[in-house]
Amino acid sequence: MAKDNDRKMTLEEAGRKGGEATSRNHDKEFYQEIGRKGGEATSKNHDKEFYQEIGQKGGEATAENHDKEFYQEIGQKGGEATSENHDKEFYQEIGRKGGEATSKNHDKEFYQEIGQKGGEATAENHDKEFYQEIGQKGGEATSENHDKEFYQEIGRKGGEATSKNHDKEFYQEIGQKGGEATAENHDKEFYQEIGQKGGEATSENHDKEFYQEIGRKGGEATSKNHDKEFYQEIGQKGGEATAENHDKEFYQEIGQKGGEATSENHDKEFYQEIGRKGGEATSKNHDKEFYQEIGQKGGEATAENHDKEFYQEIGQKGGEATSENHDKEFYQEIGEKGGESRAKQRDND
Repeated sequence: MAKDNDRKMTLEEAGRKGGEATSRNHDKEFYQEIGRKGGEATSKNHDKEFYQEIGQKGGEATAENHDKEFYQEIGQKGGEATSENHDKEFYQEIGRKGGEATSKNHDKEFYQEIGQKGGEATAENHDKEFYQEIGQKGGEATSENHDKEFYQEIGRKGGEATSKNHDKEFYQEIGQKGGEATAENHDKEFYQEIGQKGGEATSENHDKEFYQEIGRKGGEATSKNHDKEFYQEIGQKGGEATAENHDKEFYQEIGQKGGEATSENHDKEFYQEIGRKGGEATSKNHDKEFYQEIGQKGGEATAENHDKEFYQEIGQKGGEATSENHDKEFYQEIGEKGGESRAKQRDND
């Protein structure tokens, strides 16, 4: 037994000394050459299953003798050694070949499963700050190598691929979840700032016709999905929200600016047409009492803000404007109709 131990120790010692002696006499190229020849000779005598089996057994044996820190260390050293000997093109080439070889042997479910497991394992070891940092670094590195057209192209392809696999409910759900998550992390000032920046960036790239077109398409798409009650409700809520944040002067100013902008783009006939259509639409939805009530309220509100001279002035201007557009027969006709209306009212009283 003692002789066997001595013999074993002697063999190990001899092997060690032989390896040291060989390393003194040969350089890196020698070992690469004999490794290549040995690999070719072995590959001729064995098939794929042989390599899979010895790889599995070697991996199991190594795993029994080493812990997580060991693999991290050899992975770091191996990565550093490889990066010293190869450039960017080398990694792109082996990545392409590796991807092609892997895709031939696996289907979609395989990639989904390893993606899920990899994501879960990574999430256990890292916090929110880690993902923010790698996202920032990855974005900066990508932006240095690509231009605007690249992002437009991958965005288009990604959108097409996603739309094939998901329906309307999917987009509504992720939109809702994304909105809730964003709302939890940002305040009103944040949305105002990104809205302003987004508006400025968009206005630099598009003209008036673009906004008219998207407004028309958006209006058509919305009208197909909603009824009259929907528009009444959002109009009421929008009015209430606006009223809470602005005073009388605000409305006067935007009314003045809106009127000036509209008057620059339209003539007298335009206002007559929209007035006629608005009057017809309103008359279908309201009765005589409605008009009497809004007339009374409008008169009271106007009376609070104006004096006798104001009414005299608008009466004079209104009379002059009317006389320019109508002849004697017009006044006779409206006088006749007014007299008939008063007569009917007296009869009813």
